[in-house]
Amino acid sequence: MLEAGINLVYIRDFLGYTSTTTEIYARASEKLKEQALEKLTSGIIQKSKTTW
Repeated sequence: MLEAGINLVYIRDFLGYTSTTTEIYARASEKLKEQALEKLTSGIIQKSKTTW
């Protein structure tokens, strides 16, 4: 559900948890992490080889 873009709060409610248990066990895939970093660093990091 997380990879489908469903907010973690809704997943927690769907599972019936009332605490932060869902956040403790939720794991983002590498693809989701890359997408999040691309949104944050758009234009900051260049995708080219370094000269050093």
